[in-house]
Amino acid sequence: MVKRRKGFSASHSKATSRRLQSATLGTHVPTSRSRSTSHMNADQVGFSNTRKKQRAARGVVQNVANHTGVDAGRVRISHRQFAQETRRRARVRRVSFIVLALVLLIGIAGIAGGVTYYTSLESKLALKDSDAKSALTLPDDNAPYYTVVFADLTDASLASGEVNYALALVRTDEQAKRVTVVSIPSNLRVTLTDGEQHKIIEAYEQSGDAALIGAVSSFANVPISHYVKTDAAGIARMVSDLGDLTVQVNEEVDDPRAGADYIPAGQQTLGASAILTLLRANNFMDAPERIAQNQQAVLNALSCALVDKDTLALCQFIDAADGAFGCDMSLLSVISLADAMRGITEQDIYTAVVPGYELEQEGVEYYRASADMWASMMELVDAGENPIVDEPPAAAAPDSFTLTVRNGAGITGAAAQISESLTDRGFDVVDVGNTDTAVYTETLVVYKSDEFEAAAQSVTEALGLGRLVQDVSFYQFDSDVLLILGSDWKPAS
Repeated sequence: MVKRRKGFSASHSKATSRRLQSATLGTHVPTSRSRSTSHMNADQVGFSNTRKKQRAARGVVQNVANHTGVDAGRVRISHRQFAQETRRRARVRRVSFIVLALVLLIGIAGIAGGVTYYTSLESKLALKDSDAKSALTLPDDNAPYYTVVFADLTDASLASGEVNYALALVRTDEQAKRVTVVSIPSNLRVTLTDGEQHKIIEAYEQSGDAALIGAVSSFANVPISHYVKTDAAGIARMVSDLGDLTVQVNEEVDDPRAGADYIPAGQQTLGASAILTLLRANNFMDAPERIAQNQQAVLNALSCALVDKDTLALCQFIDAADGAFGCDMSLLSVISLADAMRGITEQDIYTAVVPGYELEQEGVEYYRASADMWASMMELVDAGENPIVDEPPAAAAPDSFTLTVRNGAGITGAAAQISESLTDRGFDVVDVGNTDTAVYTETLVVYKSDEFEAAAQSVTEALGLGRLVQDVSFYQFDSDVLLILGSDWKPAS
């Protein structure tokens, strides 16, 4: 009887290992628990006994070499290399994620910063505590539009304590790159919403920005689309930020009530203090016209300096100005306007002042517009043309012509009172009486021919009111000039 050997010998173990390594493994385990060995790889391998062969058939294999095989032509990779590559890819993914996160954060921060900066500039441009927008009318696309520009020039530190304003109606045509500035005297006499006549500035003093815009719109008979507002401190800050302004001064300025600066006539480069003095000065012989010229010169210089800035520089100026002026326009609209008007010069800006004259009634100084001349001027303004109208001729000597006085307002004793006043001034009054009907609301000075226009002008200057009218055989009078007193004249107290 032959004894069975227990286990493998060393040589058998090595031989079996070599055979297993050369075999195709992985498909020899049957799907059922049947002991059938048909179609198994294990029956192709030689074993030292039946028990080992059966164990191999059941998938119990020992001492199989630990290696990874790949198809021909592919690189054989060790476990260490594989692990290193896996860690490297993980690091790349983590770094990529961090970079992407940082880019997103920077982008979000940039957008947030841009929005914050834009919002800040919008706030600095906005009209504070103003009802102006309620009185504005949106302009048609690409059409010219009107803007009211208003400045409160009052400075409590001045010894005079005078209240001082600057007011202008500005027509802007972006397509033609043309601007027209019409100065409006702040003491212009107009009818306000209460039905009474007041200085136009009283609309602002009594009711605010919207009332002032409405008064200008009604007087000029045009819709107002935008409103710009500033004050003395704002102008000083703007001039300081922009640098000294070069302006043309037509008459020397020496007005202690306006400021301490003396400004000689001619082209001058002025700092903030002198600019404010120039804007306030009013001690001129022909005050309304001279004041308008000085204020227009400053407005034009400021406007040209602003529109010459590129977008970034303009935003920086608005930021630095910190509310020096306010307007109803958005930041984008301001930038668009500056882009459209960039390169404009003072030669592209028409300037004018409301035609009229000063008068004093009941101790109050007013400026009265000449209705016909104002209507003619606004026709030119609205057409985008130069609004300057012919200036009236120089006044004639009072005793060089004859004068008829008529009371056309039904004011008791008006004709007699004004005749006496004019006679005392040297006028040759040859006839006094009343008109057939007391329907005249405006004082008229009528002259027969061109040769007496200067004579009529001397009457209006003496009275401080009156509109010149050339007669075309409508009025009946025998003298050279006819004065018809209207209800706008008030008798002396």
